[in-house]
Amino acid sequence: MGMPMSPRLRLSRSPAGAMFAATAVSLTFLLLAGAPTLAVASNCAPAPAIPDFGDPPCMTLVDRSADATVHVSYSYDPVALGMIPPDMGQSLYLVAFSERPATLPFWLTWDQVKAAQATYSGDCTVLDPDPELVLETSTELAGKWTMLTPTPLEISAAQADMGFDWDTTGLEPGMYHLYGYADAGRFNVWNLYPGAFMVVDDPTPNTDGPIGLFLRDLPFDQMFPGQEYNLQACAFTPAGSELDLEWALSTFGEELTWNPMQGCFPTDGGDFQIPFLLPFETADDSVQFRGVLRDPMGREVRHFTSFKLMGPDCVTPIAVPPACESFVEGDASAFPRDMCGGGSGTDGGTTGGTAGGSGTDTSSGQDTDGGKGGGCACRAGSGGAPGGAALGLLLLAWGRRRRSR
Repeated sequence: MGMPMSPRLRLSRSPAGAMFAATAVSLTFLLLAGAPTLAVASNCAPAPAIPDFGDPPCMTLVDRSADATVHVSYSYDPVALGMIPPDMGQSLYLVAFSERPATLPFWLTWDQVKAAQATYSGDCTVLDPDPELVLETSTELAGKWTMLTPTPLEISAAQADMGFDWDTTGLEPGMYHLYGYADAGRFNVWNLYPGAFMVVDDPTPNTDGPIGLFLRDLPFDQMFPGQEYNLQACAFTPAGSELDLEWALSTFGEELTWNPMQGCFPTDGGDFQIPFLLPFETADDSVQFRGVLRDPMGREVRHFTSFKLMGPDCVTPIAVPPACESFVEGDASAFPRDMCGGGSGTDGGTTGGTAGGSGTDTSSGQDTDGGKGGGCACRAGSGGAPGGAALGLLLLAWGRRRRSR
């Protein structure tokens, strides 16, 4: 089932400006539905301690024919825990979504809002939020979430050491996305579990059971148009399935336009990597990626990543493979290599800084001609710029005006 659309942030044209704008939106509305949101502290309340889920598998199969309970491990930064005043304890909620949310509300319940209103006053007064900013009254997320912790977990090292046992009994079979919600009273933060849970009653993908797709968010590095990267993915699907990888620019107030990036990529499920080239239209922009998985029966599921910040455009334009052009592994003509002075793809992609915004899985893809590359210096070497070079690019791009399209 698709998600309703929601307003989106149009980021600044420069990478540094985009990061600033993205941070401001994340702190205010928590719109980025994937990456960890920056913790906030003020005179009103301490910063929330955000759960760290580590590096779990891309997909955890929960085979209820064997065991309906799955253990979730997490931890906290000891420094963050040490900054929580003894009289201002914090709580952790765990929420499972049947679809990756395009937006995340600031509050969970109206009781939580009322408690904050009774606690804070003056400059810290909590006003009545829009109902869409409260999970229990959000129409966009209605019927798509399950609260796993009606009684919240204490945010402490001792509680984290125990982890959490999630009993999936009663859930519909299918893929679930787990989020932690740290409640610090005045400032609250969502954090995505970096993997999916596939709940099934039959561990073998078949034409009667559910199918699922999960794309890992790209790491926090710079991405450059014209470079080859790999997107980490996993799927629960019968043999003979295919996947299309698409991209879209963030556009405030407009529905996302999805453009083909890699077509008809074959997958029989499990973990895999999707190679792709960044089109030149993505330069200096905030970009989201979406995978569209189809099984031999024609069933289709979609999953998107959070927005990523792209680097400046390179000199030589490269044609992007059109949608559903058969992927031939090892055939350079089907997948052109880096033509900006860099090398081949990396094992996980050298990728862009997280930018704010939200996504959807309801827009239809549109073809693109690959665009025309504008002039701008591209970094030397393969795989992306190192930390110092990336910082230099951001500073240089701060005052650079975006080329006209």
